[in-house]
Amino acid sequence: MKKIINMLLYVSMAVSLQANAAADEHYAARNGQVPSSPYSTWATAASNIQDAVNAANTNDTVWVGAGRYTAPANAVFLLGTNIVFIDKPMMLRSSNGVPADTVLDGEGLNRAAVFWITNNMTSSPSGLNGFTVRNCYATNMGGGILFYQRYGVWTAEVRNCIVADNLVEYGTNALTGGGNLGRGIYGGGICCYCYDRKSGLLVTNSVLRNNRALSGGTDDWQIAYGGAIWARTDGLKQIVFSRVESNTAPSAGGVYFTRGEGLVANSGFLGNRAITNRTYWNILNVIIGGGLYMGSSVGTVRNSLFYENYSQGYGGAIVAFGSTWLDVQNCTIVSNRGDLNYGGSGTAISRRSGGVTVCNTIIYSNQFKEVHIASAANVFFTNCCLTTTNIWLSSTVTNPAGSGNITNAPLFVNPGLYDYRLQVNSPCINTGLNQPWMEGALDLDLHSRKDRYSGRVDMGCYEKIFNGMIYKIH
Repeated sequence: MKKIINMLLYVSMAVSLQANAAADEHYAARNGQVPSSPYSTWATAASNIQDAVNAANTNDTVWVGAGRYTAPANAVFLLGTNIVFIDKPMMLRSSNGVPADTVLDGEGLNRAAVFWITNNMTSSPSGLNGFTVRNCYATNMGGGILFYQRYGVWTAEVRNCIVADNLVEYGTNALTGGGNLGRGIYGGGICCYCYDRKSGLLVTNSVLRNNRALSGGTDDWQIAYGGAIWARTDGLKQIVFSRVESNTAPSAGGVYFTRGEGLVANSGFLGNRAITNRTYWNILNVIIGGGLYMGSSVGTVRNSLFYENYSQGYGGAIVAFGSTWLDVQNCTIVSNRGDLNYGGSGTAISRRSGGVTVCNTIIYSNQFKEVHIASAANVFFTNCCLTTTNIWLSSTVTNPAGSGNITNAPLFVNPGLYDYRLQVNSPCINTGLNQPWMEGALDLDLHSRKDRYSGRVDMGCYEKIFNGMIYKIH
């Protein structure tokens, strides 16, 4: 799959390798060592991760040596067989922080990890840091990783990981007591289900690639959601400094956020697809959001790139649904596609109540319409580059308000090679609207968000950096 040129993902690796000094540490390795509980040194490390987890206490850290780990003989079966099952808040960390070196391989049969936290406590973050999660399989919830929280408050974390080639599909391993939600199909790569608490999700410095969520039938509760990620939390859900590419599901090919607050920042959504081979009675409410579905009550998408995402229904790149208020800031949204038969939208949709604000964003060459706005009176485009005549409006919506917009071609460096940085003569340079959040912020290339000399921000996810030396005359 084509990649964002020079996209920097692992900017915080040095920080991520620091040990958690406040908690005990346990170890798992494949070095021919002689294991001895509680596996507190590399010399006595467990030979599989599950043994080290069993010996750990709440908020401990389990360090995992380089190697390939599969389901052990004592694997725990919960909504499928798992390489590791964790029933207390804690972190799994790879020994050297290089995801390619430490692999959780489901062998096409098993899930990598379950974090099943049901105690009523406020705790440290729990999750994985520095792993590849690949070739995993589960039914109903979380093809690669499943976070489930019933009580208490904590944050699920996936840091510095590659989550690739995992599958979730319809089956009989349903979550009891969850109604249709428990019986559905959620998250080909990651599923995060936090039950009525302010818990959250953080995915950072990670790649989510070629994960799939497959439906089981035509009933609503058999529809699959979130090819890469599905997350339902009342807290903050974040994807930052990450890449979401080539994932597939009928509803939200890339990421599906619902409830609480959602944030996507400094990330790329590339080639994700919302598609199905099944017939639904109401396809417009099912096959949506090729890249991102934002059903959170408040959603923000910032400094991010969306290209070549596709929806068989509508919303090739981004969908805002229900009472969501979606704020899109300094993004580049290009060459996405929604199906013409359903209003064909390349980018943002707002339905029912709520609204959409789009600022400093380039929306260009999306098919068949740049924007599809349905049943939302509150829509504003400010200092954007887009063709306002190529917007699909429902009969209840007037033309979007706003100012400072331009219709000129953005003049990318080389869109044929997926380089969506700005040429020196681009009309998008120094024509954005400065915002308070930009102080100290970075663009998608990790350059300063505002030009230090003009003091003005550019449109799109990249600031133009001019070659050569720049002198300022006082």
